[in-house]
Amino acid sequence: MNDRLRFFGVDSDARLHARARGCARMLLLLTILFLAGVAGCGKGPSIKSIKLTGEGANRTPDEARLLFVNDAEPVILVLDVGNIYAPVSLETTWKYMPRQSIVFESEDELKESGTHRIRLNRKAGESELGDYRIDISLNGVPVSVAYFTITGELSVQPSYEEIRKLYEDKYGKITQPAITEDATLSDFAIAASVYGLTQAPKEITSEFEPDAPVIYLTMFLSSAPEGTKVRVDWYYLGKLGKEERLIIPAELETSGTRQLAFNMKPGVGDLPVGMYEARVSLNGEEVERVPFSVMAPPNGGNAGSEP
Repeated sequence: MNDRLRFFGVDSDARLHARARGCARMLLLLTILFLAGVAGCGKGPSIKSIKLTGEGANRTPDEARLLFVNDAEPVILVLDVGNIYAPVSLETTWKYMPRQSIVFESEDELKESGTHRIRLNRKAGESELGDYRIDISLNGVPVSVAYFTITGELSVQPSYEEIRKLYEDKYGKITQPAITEDATLSDFAIAASVYGLTQAPKEITSEFEPDAPVIYLTMFLSSAPEGTKVRVDWYYLGKLGKEERLIIPAELETSGTRQLAFNMKPGVGDLPVGMYEARVSLNGEEVERVPFSVMAPPNGGNAGSEP
């Protein structure tokens, strides 16, 4: 009887050990899957693309537009948002630029990546004519901007690029967000000066004289992890834009969400007349080229020397 009990006892212990080993393997597998899931969620939410469109009867659905007439057609902001693994707050503020007044605000909770649309509904003839700016934020952090214009009746619709060029002349370089992993760069602008505390552009322009003391390139950095590298290479392209001479390279290692300002400080009167370009790279990948030019002074003074 005791032998049978010992036999069954030994057999029961073996089964218990086998089950324990099986449970341990299952726990290890679940731990690996959990850690893999956490690693996959490491990237923060980001705006991958921005587009403005409408619902005109004679227009292609989702046609990119920047110009709208003063009618009842809604203005629709189309955003492609990625890396959403937990609920994210998407906020937009729509401003009428001439008076810097807020005309519309929205806040939506996003639970998954994908395309999201925000509508500004209008009544015919009741919109103020002029430029509008949309500030876009994720979880309260500004990530990008978009511009559009409401105008009177048009017999001919200017092209997207023609209108975009007008905005660049007014507000500096306007781009889609440039995205490399978690970090994004947007709101590129060439300026003659910046605000000291915020480093935001103060005198936005694309034309300088040879005796310009400093030229700034500003941009907005969002969601950058530690060790993010932003590089700006300043190029002289010659009077006809056919040359390519690197003047000054500059690189900054940074992180977080903040305004950045790079500058080029030539000697007095040392900027030659011609075309220039600031080329921006994010973590080794070129994401934007911002052009500007140096014009001969109106009084025929020093036109600068070749770099």
